[in-house]
Amino acid sequence: MVKTFKPLFIFNLVIILFLFCSTPLMAENAAPVENPSAIKLGLTYFYFDYKEDLVMPAKSTEYGWLPGVYLDYTFKKKSSIYAKVFLSYAAADITYDGASQPSGTPLKYTNESARMLKFEANIGYAIPIGKSFLLIPYLGYGYQYWQRGDPGYIDGTFTYEEFYQWNYIPVGIKADYNITEKLNIAASVAANFMVYGTATAYLSKTAGGYFGPDMSFTLGNRIGFYAEIPVTYKFTNNIGISVTPWYEYRSFAASDVNQYGFYEPSSTANEYGVNVGVLFSF
Repeated sequence: MVKTFKPLFIFNLVIILFLFCSTPLMAENAAPVENPSAIKLGLTYFYFDYKEDLVMPAKSTEYGWLPGVYLDYTFKKKSSIYAKVFLSYAAADITYDGASQPSGTPLKYTNESARMLKFEANIGYAIPIGKSFLLIPYLGYGYQYWQRGDPGYIDGTFTYEEFYQWNYIPVGIKADYNITEKLNIAASVAANFMVYGTATAYLSKTAGGYFGPDMSFTLGNRIGFYAEIPVTYKFTNNIGISVTPWYEYRSFAASDVNQYGFYEPSSTANEYGVNVGVLFSF
């Protein structure tokens, strides 16, 4: 007896074969899944320009280029929590241009030690606007320090080490746009509300403590600003490169006057540079 195939069986067989053959093609052409987490690891290079709000000969300025390293972790997902943690460290010898105190004798040298650390953690919410655009308001906590100078003797003048540290609350907004599946550009701007800062002059380390004990000052709070334009390009779904031009402005108001009659003058600092790193997403 000869058996015949029923039409329904043939139809089901054709559907199964079509799905089996088309699955690799569909997987190949499917858009890659956007990984929410990303780690950037790389180098930073920036120009530092510091000025005290005084007139000569009391005024001092410091300026120069600083190289360093940075680490950045970001979690970003549509209609979800946004989080970022950033850490950087830079160090170099820069130029000091001012005067010796209290004589007011002009003093300039190019080997003023500068070591700077920055830590910042942000949290926000990623609001989707269209298919490829996110608007992300955020706030957070930040901490920075500047280790300024070394104890020594330069051009007939004793130098000493100072240590500045301050906390701040960043309040900002980020616009994030996927130009293509591989290329992304963003722009962030934030106001940094300084909440507590101190400066310590380590006079005891200079000339065997001849210039007196260490002095600490509470810095006056001011608002700073930060802006960046990160551009990332992914070679694969997990590996890419990141280039981020950035600018930061910060300012200290004059400190309190200590028991010896000294104070830290108000000052401003401008920094601008670029971070270049490797991107790992997952």
